[in-house]
Amino acid sequence: MNVVWRAVSVAAMTSVLVGCVSVPQRTGSLKSTLPAQKLAVDLLEAAERCWARKPNFIRDGIVVEDRVGIRGTVISAFRRGRGIPDQPEFLIITINDVPGGASVEVDEGDYAAGSHLNLTADVNRWVGGDLTCGSRGG
Repeated sequence: MNVVWRAVSVAAMTSVLVGCVSVPQRTGSLKSTLPAQKLAVDLLEAAERCWARKPNFIRDGIVVEDRVGIRGTVISAFRRGRGIPDQPEFLIITINDVPGGASVEVDEGDYAAGSHLNLTADVNRWVGGDLTCGSRGG
């Protein structure tokens, strides 16, 4: 009986945690003198190096993807866990060509319920030319 109760409790908690994340909101609007394509490559490489991780028994993973959309190049991150479906994007970076360089819009929400990673700070630093990972390693 105890094992069944624990399984039900874990399943209920997972449902609560998975379903209660915030929708990404605008957390940054930046400009760069770099061409949008060069900046997008730099940001994608830094995001993959600093944020991407595979899920394991202790923590969920982060998947970083890029795509070209109507509004420009988009880099996004979403949470991937063991035994749960991939979660919606919690970070969306949009890079566009503008006269004299590129514009960057950052929308960030919770990575998990009540867990905000503040990856916007990394993007701000990277757009400024510092491509280090900061406190997250790399």
